[in-house]
Amino acid sequence: IRDFSKISKPLTQCLKKGNKVVINGEYINAVDTLKLLITKGPILAYPDYERKFTLTTDASNVALGAVLSQEGHPVCFASRTLNEHELHYSTTEKELLAIVWATKYFRPYLYGRKFIVNSDHRPLQWLHNLKEPNAKLQRWKWKLNDFDFDVKYIPGKENHVADALSRIKLKDCYFGDTSSNIATIHSATEDPESYIPISERPLNIFKRQLRLIKSNRDSLRTENIFRNSITTIKYIDLTSDRIKNIIENLLIGKKTTIFIPNDADFVKFQDIFKTLINNSRHKILRATKELENVRDYTEFKTKILEIHLEGLHQGIEKIANRFKHKYYYPNYLKEISKIINECELCNRCKYDHITHKLPFKITPPAYEIREKFVIDFWEWEKRHYLTCIDLFSKYAAAEEVQTLNWLETKRALIKIFNTMGPPKILKIDQDQGINNVNIKNWCEQLNIQIEVTTGKTGIADIERLHKTLNEKLRIINSSDDKELKYMQIEQTLFTYNHNIIHSTTGEIPYNIFFNHLAPKFNAQLIKENRINNANKTRTENPIDTNLINAENSRKRLEKTHNPFRKVELVKAEDDNEHFVIKYKNRKVRKYKTQFKRKKKCQEN
Repeated sequence: IRDFSKISKPLTQCLKKGNKVVINGEYINAVDTLKLLITKGPILAYPDYERKFTLTTDASNVALGAVLSQEGHPVCFASRTLNEHELHYSTTEKELLAIVWATKYFRPYLYGRKFIVNSDHRPLQWLHNLKEPNAKLQRWKWKLNDFDFDVKYIPGKENHVADALSRIKLKDCYFGDTSSNIATIHSATEDPESYIPISERPLNIFKRQLRLIKSNRDSLRTENIFRNSITTIKYIDLTSDRIKNIIENLLIGKKTTIFIPNDADFVKFQDIFKTLINNSRHKILRATKELENVRDYTEFKTKILEIHLEGLHQGIEKIANRFKHKYYYPNYLKEISKIINECELCNRCKYDHITHKLPFKITPPAYEIREKFVIDFWEWEKRHYLTCIDLFSKYAAAEEVQTLNWLETKRALIKIFNTMGPPKILKIDQDQGINNVNIKNWCEQLNIQIEVTTGKTGIADIERLHKTLNEKLRIINSSDDKELKYMQIEQTLFTYNHNIIHSTTGEIPYNIFFNHLAPKFNAQLIKENRINNANKTRTENPIDTNLINAENSRKRLEKTHNPFRKVELVKAEDDNEHFVIKYKNRKVRKYKTQFKRKKKCQEN
């Protein structure tokens, strides 16, 4: 805790010899402040029993880990090591043991409430439909029947906290020196003797693809798309004989990726595959998702232009992110770059964003919606607007003001608060139309805390919003659509809030602010990495690096080049008409007497 000794000084004063405990205002304020700092995110959050809990579990070869959270905020952490008997459990048994142990540990929070269990072990998704489980799994299923929960699969690379907790091993436990003991079990890919490995990549990228689709009729079709062989088998019922026939004719000796959307059929397929195939050379992959193939370039270009126009000419990276979640086309990023770089409107209206040097200190983050708003004045076509952005969701609003005084500011803020609700903290700059006694008193009545930036310092989030709005408005004004021009401000804000995935959060601002979806990216972590890299660069390189490099380049260019500076001419041993060039004490090649003349010129 920052300034802990300063905050706790009224308490530590009472610990000195001869001092009495005097519970005065400073003492009570210090206790309340420390209680707030200890429980404030990102450390721990108070549980809200009106919201749904999320239990994230993981298991390794040495320990179990679990995190109880609500909407991404941790409520409690837990971990324990495995005993000698539990070390011999299979992958599924260890992952299921983690859930059984975690639900028992967090029973006071979870009992009687519906919650979500996040696990990076995909077979646990059909835990409730598991057929013929052994006695151990059956007992654990009975224990879990006391709880109401849904199992949700998350990739192992996203299960950071529970993964780290499951790696913790107590010092008094010894499990051998093999490196496999510290490997974390993320998915079926790390248990090759029991399961078909699962790939997080889409089916479309693999050379040999086998699709098993449940349908109302049986059929078999083979086709080649993008040099990939795709076999589609539609079936009414996936019988054991049919599975054996598929394995013998289509899978043995061939590297194939299968796609079976029906989980129950996949379990049946997997059991028969394990029975028939014992050699690891015949292992196959299971893809869990399939994208729509865009078969020709004309169709591909049409879809890219639709996405491009829908987001008011958004950039290459954002278009690629939207495209890759639904469609597949080889080398799509390269082709998208070609199409977007040829857009005449983008070349005329857009400019490269110059990222200024970041400050050395990291600004305090926002952990929920309506925690902190940033407001500022913005001008477009000689009209002034009061803009507002929520730092957590990046949702934005703008209201026109007639003059830049506190009365118009208050009127615009009331309109914004009617739509977005009042925040806990309002961040403003030194503009007298905002940084005003009347505005501050009004915010104090609403229990809104005011944060004022230092002079001549912009607020990055709101300034970046203004750049985006200016860019979209220039595109609208350069088009021939009169309807868009009539409602240009409203259309720009609607596109920003509803159609564009924000690069910082990885989600549409409207979905986070009103639908309460969690951001896909950790904005604070991204900010910390950027600032740390900037600080590292500033520490390693002097401030005037460019001037030093320019001076060195000038000296290097002005220096006269001497081709004989590094070589030595020596007479050949066999005759007197040839010379041998020695470079770094190595004889390279014989040269004729013109080098002899050059050497004489140099000597003279």
